Amino acid sequence: MPRPCAFKALAAACFILALFAVPGSVQALPFVSPKPEPFERPYNLVASRILPPALLSGPHHRVEEAVQNDGYVNVYRVRSRYGPYLVTSTALLAQRVDEFAAMAAMDKASGAQEFGKGVWDGGVSLVMGVKNLVTEPVKTLGDAASGVGKLFSRAGESMNGSPASKYEDSAGAKLTGFAASRREYAVAYGVDPYSANQPMQERLRSVAGAGYAGGLTATGLKVLIPGGVGIAVSSVGGVNWLKEVDLALPPAELRMQNRQMLESMGVQDKALTAFMDNAEFTPTQQTLLVKYLNDMRRAGSKSEFLRLAAKVADQDQANFTVRMDRMYAGYHRVVSALRGFTPVGALPGAVSGDRKLVLCFPLDHLCWTQNLSDLTKSVEAALERHDVIGVELWLTGTISPAARKALTARKWTIREKAGKELMGESM
Repeated sequence: MPRPCAFKALAAACFILALFAVPGSVQALPFVSPKPEPFERPYNLVASRILPPALLSGPHHRVEEAVQNDGYVNVYRVRSRYGPYLVTSTALLAQRVDEFAAMAAMDKASGAQEFGKGVWDGGVSLVMGVKNLVTEPVKTLGDAASGVGKLFSRAGESMNGSPASKYEDSAGAKLTGFAASRREYAVAYGVDPYSANQPMQERLRSVAGAGYAGGLTATGLKVLIPGGVGIAVSSVGGVNWLKEVDLALPPAELRMQNRQMLESMGVQDKALTAFMDNAEFTPTQQTLLVKYLNDMRRAGSKSEFLRLAAKVADQDQANFTVRMDRMYAGYHRVVSALRGFTPVGALPGAVSGDRKLVLCFPLDHLCWTQNLSDLTKSVEAALERHDVIGVELWLTGTISPAARKALTARKWTIREKAGKELMGESM
């Protein structure tokens, strides 16, 4: 049975942390608190206090109460019918819960109910050793537990015919037509055919393989599941973002469309090529990112955003970057039209039509760290480059009292739990 790698998750949890260090030559902000807040140490959160019921537990999973936060995102330990999972970020947890429902539907269709036998009994996981998924808590909030954290420690970095994604089907599967069949089945079950959830991918290949061999289409498959697949699988996040991508298209065709769309936006060749050549993005992620940039047609300097996107090194970073893009598109649509993007260290900020420097970060819980303190200096440098009158920080999650105090002392406006307003999410 596949098991998540704790070390990989811990390394991945360090992604956003890397983007928040700044060059020493940047001058300090004029708005300095008389008594600087001491930097916070890592601490655990309680799952039942921060998660909606549908994410906390369900017929196929249960989230452990102790939730590790690295100052940016939460790391959840999940006991499921399909084995233990270590899940980085609340957004990814919502995706995994959707996938658990789809996996159960696949088991019904394929007669593979025995897949999860021995790891689930009466709603309680019997998997042993799940406590070892996180081998050692981080010592400081600078040692992030997620790949997202690496972004924040890189805040001072300069922003100085594409290959296939590493998550695509094999060449043989593409030639035989199995890849197209697998995509069709994924759409029917409401899951991403390029998801990094390996137990789900095993079931998808099994169901699609049986259908492919027997000539059964995904439409025909639906009659085998009581209530139909569409009823068996629904999104707990409130938004089915998969509908924004035509997943029936071959990935090569998606790449071609994405390149043409970026060229039509006037993206610089160097940034465009670096982004398109990054095989870490799945076809779905690449297409969504390009779509959200295109939704902000009047916003300029999109090359700045793509320079960041080209640097992502794992799935935590890719997910974070796509959701950040989606937040900016939502801000552009429902709050104020964005004039364009500007670098804030190695993170993309945006300038709004009403002269605000806007920072949209899809974080679970933001704490006061050295990296965040350094980021404020990059913000000050950005303020000097543009005719703006204030800073707005939009978060999908929450912010600690210490971080709020430090940032409001610098005249920042903070908006928490912005996922519903900017992206229509119910989490």
